[in-house]
Amino acid sequence: QDDPELFLKTLEVIQASKAHLQNDIEFAKWNMDKIYLQQLEQLPYDDSSSSSSSGDNDDSKGQDQTTTPRQMVVPTHWVDPKKLSLQDLKDYFDRLQTDQIVLKPRISASSENTFWIQQSQLSNVDWNSLHKAFSSRAFMVQPFVPAVIDEGEYSLFYFNGKLSHAMLKRPKDGDFRVQEEFGGRHKLIAPLVLPAGIQSTAETCLAALQEINSKKTNSSQSSNKLPPPLYARLDLVKYQGHFLLMEFELIEPSLYFNLDPKAPPRFAQAMQDRLEMLSSLDRV
Repeated sequence: QDDPELFLKTLEVIQASKAHLQNDIEFAKWNMDKIYLQQLEQLPYDDSSSSSSSGDNDDSKGQDQTTTPRQMVVPTHWVDPKKLSLQDLKDYFDRLQTDQIVLKPRISASSENTFWIQQSQLSNVDWNSLHKAFSSRAFMVQPFVPAVIDEGEYSLFYFNGKLSHAMLKRPKDGDFRVQEEFGGRHKLIAPLVLPAGIQSTAETCLAALQEINSKKTNSSQSSNKLPPPLYARLDLVKYQGHFLLMEFELIEPSLYFNLDPKAPPRFAQAMQDRLEMLSSLDRV
């Protein structure tokens, strides 16, 4: 996040070598800037998948399904770099129809330079920090999602497109950040029984990811489409009755192997399957 251009140049060097990026470079380019969320805002969604789901049964979806476009991402307003004013903040409250907002850079990680601002507390805004964070950096504005505190943020982990494990992350009392460095509390969801609708949302976004990035290969042949990423983490929260995507993590996210002793063997198997696939392609 400190030097995205240098990071991409390094990936391009690796891509051009004999080494193989298990998560294709196109995924990294797409995932670095949170503007990717725009491509996932409205997606066809299977309304029939309304029951709780288990990661151990991928064949539980019915044969007769109907899909309708639905909001898949927490509502977001995208802003070019600017020196923020009081009127700007008031406009963001009005635009998002909320009394609490969150501002964060488009390229960031671990809640760095993330601000939770309440309409009733505008007199306490730290303007110096806001100007330092956003005067030269594009950013995004979202409504604050109370479920982050009330219920928590869910993370679903996929290896080769298959659900491996899931966890629930809650902030410490008085905070909104769920990362461990800020005192966030993390719990494995075991057995793997998830709230209704969350797995369908995650897998709709995962399918869209592959379709969007496969188009960059400029090939209509299904055999040349990008395989699913070796690893992916999707962070979701409940907002206005639906689970929506907060972020898609494809660039070396923490996979929290320490919480689930069965996750490392699943990852090792996914890696072996990927290597066997690559080996078979080399023989073609």
